Amino acid sequence: MLVCKVTVASLRPIWRLNGMYLLIWSVVICANLQKLANAAGYMVVHFVCSRLRRISMPAWGKILRLKNALASHTAGLFKAKQVAFIDTGSTNIALATSLSRDMPLTVVTSSPAVAVALSDASQIETIMIGGRLDDATGGVIGSVAVQSLQHYRFDLCSLGVWAISAEGPSVWDPEEAAFKREVLSRSESVVVMAEGSKIGSGGRFPVAPLDTVHTLIVSEDAPSDELSRMTASGVSILKVPVHD
Repeated sequence: MLVCKVTVASLRPIWRLNGMYLLIWSVVICANLQKLANAAGYMVVHFVCSRLRRISMPAWGKILRLKNALASHTAGLFKAKQVAFIDTGSTNIALATSLSRDMPLTVVTSSPAVAVALSDASQIETIMIGGRLDDATGGVIGSVAVQSLQHYRFDLCSLGVWAISAEGPSVWDPEEAAFKREVLSRSESVVVMAEGSKIGSGGRFPVAPLDTVHTLIVSEDAPSDELSRMTASGVSILKVPVHD
């Protein structure tokens, strides 16, 4: 077993590097931590390393269990021979590690961390699109990224969001919102995973109306009044219990 001590201080510079170095260093870390997919939940380290110092260890453990639970349920929606899009975000990284390694699948992603998490999946063809790397989300955005999507149509999309309400998903950057709208326009089915804290709140830039989302997988602590409003749009809502 390979063992590597990784500290927050050592990970923060990796997050700040450009896309090429982010990917290279991610591969190194994955090898040393067995693809970051062990029970400690290292698969989300790419996205949250700059935030760890604000979170106590008990709280961090609960967050990891929640993300893994959401990802595990979402992984069941993926079917063999689909062409799927997996967006940025720590829960989508967890989703990438939860996908069956025996299922033939094509995954297109805008996230270097998601691509790395799939690097051990020989049956999954992983396609990393180009674009400008956004250090806030860990994914590519901009006109090059949007143009890269012209080559694809997706059977399933796992969309990353900052927040989602009865008005729809939203984010905090206009270029990110534009990129996600293009992804949605090319997706036959769309799933969003969301912690309870993301339900009912809103980012600065709306992505699309809620009826563009087909399935919403949420933690059981999501506010029921907002979920009731969201159900009216026709979205299918699945509550996921998280056990200590």
